[in-house]
Order: sequence, then C-alpha cells, then structure tokens
Amino acid sequence: MKRNIHNIELEIPNSGIFIKGLDDEKLTISLDLARFIQIYGDKIISLGDKLDAGELAKPLNPYIIYKTLEENHINNFNGIKIIEKVEDENSIIYNFNFGLILHAFIGNIQKDVDTIKLKKLKEAKAFLSPCFFSYEIIGDVATIPKTELENLKNDYGYEGKNYKSIFKKEVYINYSCFERLYFSNCKFKSKVSLHRIDGSNNIITFFNGIDFTNCIFEDEINFKRFISGSPLPDSKYYNNEQNTIFENCIFKNRVDFHNSKFINGVYFTNSHFKDYADFHACEFEKTACFYGVTFDKAPNFSQVVLKDNFNALNITSNFYFDDLKVQIEKEYKDFNRNTQKQDKKPLDEFANDFRDSFRTFKSALIKDNNLLDASNFHKYELYCKEIELKEYWNKINKTNSKKDAIKNQNVFKNFIDSYLLNFYRKLCDHHTDFLRVFNNFLLLISLHILYSSFILYINDKKIVDDAKIYLSDIFNYNNIFLYVSGILFFICVCSIYFCKNKEKTHMINEEIKVKKIEWGKIIIKEIYTSFLVLSTCCLGTFVFGMIGDFLAKFFDLKIFKDILYISFVCLSFIGLFLFFIHSFVLRYIFVSCSYFIVAFVLFVKPKEFYFIYDIFKDSSENLTIMNSLNVIYFVLIILVLFSLQKTARKNSIVPS
Repeated sequence: MKRNIHNIELEIPNSGIFIKGLDDEKLTISLDLARFIQIYGDKIISLGDKLDAGELAKPLNPYIIYKTLEENHINNFNGIKIIEKVEDENSIIYNFNFGLILHAFIGNIQKDVDTIKLKKLKEAKAFLSPCFFSYEIIGDVATIPKTELENLKNDYGYEGKNYKSIFKKEVYINYSCFERLYFSNCKFKSKVSLHRIDGSNNIITFFNGIDFTNCIFEDEINFKRFISGSPLPDSKYYNNEQNTIFENCIFKNRVDFHNSKFINGVYFTNSHFKDYADFHACEFEKTACFYGVTFDKAPNFSQVVLKDNFNALNITSNFYFDDLKVQIEKEYKDFNRNTQKQDKKPLDEFANDFRDSFRTFKSALIKDNNLLDASNFHKYELYCKEIELKEYWNKINKTNSKKDAIKNQNVFKNFIDSYLLNFYRKLCDHHTDFLRVFNNFLLLISLHILYSSFILYINDKKIVDDAKIYLSDIFNYNNIFLYVSGILFFICVCSIYFCKNKEKTHMINEEIKVKKIEWGKIIIKEIYTSFLVLSTCCLGTFVFGMIGDFLAKFFDLKIFKDILYISFVCLSFIGLFLFFIHSFVLRYIFVSCSYFIVAFVLFVKPKEFYFIYDIFKDSSENLTIMNSLNVIYFVLIILVLFSLQKTARKNSIVPS
C-alpha cells in the first residue's frame, strides 16, 4: 500500500527540531541528534557522554510549531489547517487536525566518526528539552514582569493566556525523553501510544516523568512497557524525581499500562476509567496513588510489584458479577485470538488473574485499616473464584471426564464451594448488600406462610383423593399427572432454550435493540421457569400422594406415603426459596408482596393468621407435615438471620 507523504523538512529556528512533514496524515516532528554532537578527533561527545546541549536545546510547544508553519505559509494540507489556533479572551486552544508523531533521528555527521560510537548514538534517541502541549498560570498575570513574560513565551509558548492542545487524530510518542512532557488539560480524540512504530522493541523511558493532569482520552491508550522517572548519574545530568501524573483524567476507552515500571511516584487521583484498565505486571517503586479512582469495569492489577505505599482509598467500582464474568470472557477471547497454541491461557487462569488483582486492593486497604472497603474487594475475589469453579465444571463436561473427576477428592469440595458461593451471592452479595438480605428474609417468612397454608389446605380438603377419583373415572388410569407434568416440563425447557438463542430472538424482531432483547429474554425465561416450578409443586403434591398411597398399600406400610410426601413438601419449599432468590424480575414482585403479607399477618390480623394451626390440631398427619416443614424453615431462617446480622454489622461497624 502506497504511503501518503507530504514533505516539509523545516527546522524550528535554532532548536535542532525539524517539522519533517505529513506521513499518512500524521505530522512528524523529530529531533536531529547529530546537531547535538561535539567531535574531538575521533571521539564523540554525545547524549551518552554529555547531556548539556547549551542554547540549542529549546522546549517544544504548539505555539512555536504553529508559528513556524504559519510564517512559512505551509500550515495547510488539502484545504485543512495542520494546526488551527482558536483564541478567546481567556484561553487559547491549538487543534491538531492531523495525527502527531514525536521521535528522533540521526542527521548528517562527519564521515570519520567511529561506527561503534554511531551505533551507540542511535540507541540513545531522545529529546533533550521538555515538551509543553499545555501551560497554565494560576493567579494574576498582570503582576508578572514583561521580561519574565518574554521568557515564558520562549520557554513554554505562553502568550499571556492559558493554552491547551486538542488532538483530533492519533498521537505517537516514539522516543525516550530526558526532560519532562506536559500534556495537562489536553484532549485526545483518537489513540495515544507511547511506543515506537518502527518495529523495534526498545523500551521508552521518560527520565523526568510525564504530566497528563485533567486530560480526556476518548480512544485507546497504549502505555505498556515504558519506564517513568528513571534517575541518571549526577555526573551526567541530575536525578529526576518528579512524579508521573494522571490526576483527574477521564479514560473513555481501554488503557494498557502492563509491564511498565514507575521509578518515581505515580498519581491517578480522582480519575475515571470507563473501560478496561490493564496494569498487570507493573512495578511501582514509590507511591502508587489511586485515591478516589472510579472503575466502571474490573481493572487488572495481577502480579504487580509494590515496593512502597499503594493508596487504594475511596475507590469506586461500578461493576457486578455478570459484568465481571462478561469482561473476563472477553479478555480471554481477545488474548487467545492471535496467540500461538502453546501460549494460550484457559478461562480459569484469567479469572485467577483478576482474583489476584482484587487481592492486591484488599491487602492495601487492610494495611490502611480500612476493613469496610476491603470487604468489597473480597466480594470481587469470591466472584472470580465462582467463575473459576464454573469453568472447572465446564472443562469436565467438555472432556467427558466426570468419572475420572469423581475419583479426585477435591471434586466434591469444588462442587459444594461452587454452589455455596452462588447461594451467598444471591442471598446477600457475600455479606455486602443489606437490603438484598433483608428482602430475602421477608421473602422467606411470607413464603413459609403461603406454602404452609397451601399444603394444609390441600390436605384438609382432601383434594388429592378427589382428584384421583375424578381422573380415574375419566381416563381409567392414575398416571395422568405424570404425563401432564412431563408435557409441561418439555414445553418450559423448549421455551427457555428458545429464549436463550440470540439468533432466533433477532429473527422475531430485528428492529428491537439488544438491551430490550435481553430484558425480554429475562422476563420470558422467568415466567416459564416460575410456571415450571409452581406446576411441579402442585403436580408433585398429587403425584407423590398417589405414589405414596400405592407403596403404602403394596407393602402395607403407611410410612412410605409419609416419607415420600413429606420429603417432597420440604424439598419443594427449599426449591421455591432458591428459585425466588435467584430470579431477577419475579423476585422483586414476590418481595413486594412479602412486605404486604408480613405486615398483614403481624399488624392487621395476627389472630386470624393462626387459623392454619387449627387445621392440624386434631390431625396427626398434618402435624407431622407442619413439624417437618418447620424444621426446614427453622434451618433456613437461622441461616438468613446470620447473614442479615453479619451484613448489617459490616455496613455499620468496622469489624475487628
């Protein structure tokens, strides 16, 4: 593919910095390292030997670039300003309408230069002077002397007004820099990359850090594998100790910092990450401050090295279990898409990496004695562990190795752990959601009231016997309920499968938005699932009653009927409770009803409620059923009450 090149080859006066031109609509600005060479015989005094470039090294700023292009009448390409200056009474904005590439090159040097020294020089590509793409003075500008204002103009491009730059296309910073880079208050509408584009793997180093305070990044940024704040020996330059700053930034797209090294302090205070942020395998030698940061998606801090303070206070995390699950699956697919087979990672390893990431935050908060926020990241750890265990079972199902897995002593433990994590997430979000566990507490009470009334009403009215006689007269056999329940089960399963299929859902109505389709799927799925559960409970009452009667007559032992019927009653009660706490829409409908039922029973007509106990006063059969059901209810209510008090305590009292 032919590249679109527009040559300019213009030096910014007496600076050693050249405006090379437009390369595929990217403005290329380069430092000619040969301009900084001093030759004594066959010896080069270069960047690696002497870093004091004297008057030649001047700061780079948008004002001097704009001024140079305008004065030479070349600030235009295909009818578009390369750099557009927009000025009002308070500020100046420089719009970079094309991409920007900053790097260094080796210009013409004497032929007798040692080739080995030349190689060393090429490896030392770097800007000597700082780059200011924004500048701000706080206070009264009128009090600044004119001579100082002139110096500010020469050094920083200051024209009496605060200025900033807006980059409408890609920005590539492909060089190491001995001085500091300033991009504070800038806006990046396209990708930003701190990596070379010449195919090399050289690590980019910002010896005096970078400043991106109050910046807005609308597209992806690639800051992976760079070094910030690396000090130099005193004999060559000075030790750079300024911090790397990303305070009050907004990252609207993916951010990649992985495998980077921060020798100075790094501050992301009050920044907002709206997409995935990858910090895995980063090394922080000094303070790493993430105070007040908001993460809309789970960040990756796995395998980070923290040698000093890690400030994770007041972090806001706006994601839940389903969000985390989708994100882990996405990162898993993205990583393995273009990876060699031997380097591919399974899904459970990705979940484990995210769990390690949350452990890092939890440990930092515990170290700061902030146990309340630490419990929130512990919750995320449990989310990841649940995803790991689910993937463990998926592997067993895919490889058809269930028999071999059963022989492993950890299989049963993993099975129990998986369901316990799922149960506690739905019950109380791992003891972090008080309103959820309180709603489930009322749900359990009202469910017990309704279910007890229903079971005892059926027994008292002898509906089972009447239904058997009625159906025997019509169909002449007693297994009709088995067939009916089987048909209902088949219909529900098919309907649920149909709702899960995205392609078929799109076929129903292609114009519906994805979000609406998801809501429709959830509602339809839960309606059919609830119909399945309720019909199973109702039909089970009849079916198990008939089976119990048959076994009791066949073996002449009534205990068979009692065991089967009571077992079904207890298991169906547990099943109903689990169904409602796992449902998404119907749960809230039933919870709303629960408030009314509990209030009615406790405050409106408490005496009338006890009519259900009158039913089994003189019935040993009803008494046995109620006692068995009450045992199950008692176990569940103790479990919910324990979670209720633990969640309330965590939300109000810092635990010891």
